[in-house]
Amino acid sequence: MTKETPGKIFLADQHYISETAILKRCSTFPSEAAGQEDRQPFRSLYLLNEELLAAYQSVNLEVKQDSYLVLIPITGEVNFLDCKGHMETLDVEEVQVHHVSAGYTYQISNPYKTDNITFLQLWMKATAPVAIASPDIYTYTIGRLHNNLANIVTNARFPFRISMGRFDGRQEAVYKLQNKTSALYAYALSGVFEVEGRLLHEKDGIALWDTAEVELEALSHNALILFLELI
Repeated sequence: MTKETPGKIFLADQHYISETAILKRCSTFPSEAAGQEDRQPFRSLYLLNEELLAAYQSVNLEVKQDSYLVLIPITGEVNFLDCKGHMETLDVEEVQVHHVSAGYTYQISNPYKTDNITFLQLWMKATAPVAIASPDIYTYTIGRLHNNLANIVTNARFPFRISMGRFDGRQEAVYKLQNKTSALYAYALSGVFEVEGRLLHEKDGIALWDTAEVELEALSHNALILFLELI
């Protein structure tokens, strides 16, 4: 009998949702919510938020511990400004990664006067000394993602790797982890997938460990998924 890969599913309908007049935030690991003890961080990953920011609005954030920050635009451009004066305009098909110290602050703004934007944020605890540097920008194309888990962030300075893929229905892929101690978090940005025998609907996530590879199959057309390998 085939051994089942150990894992834990994080269902979308159990995400913690906070909403104001300008921002809707869906948090996988809702540290601010009571009664969510089963939603503790997964290894170094302690924040995974999908956020919608209203037209021409801004949100300010502060990081409480040394961390790696990942910012991924999903729809529309994202304006970024931090406490050190770094400014970036990120678009779809770009990923920003920054290694920062506790107390770091930054602002995300929507440059559009009439349209909302959506973006994904991932924060991971950092144990390595923080270097004073500007954010790194990684680019990809939608074409590279077609029926393929494309490597996007593979910098050896970071203890993680990020891959994304957009699949037609019934297309399959296999992701091979870097080493035996790695773990993986998969997040279905859109569509439906089967990942290691578990069903993921849109916005569901799954944490997996103690495996050398992860198999997926798309169960809907134009399904988009993100893989975060924690090394």
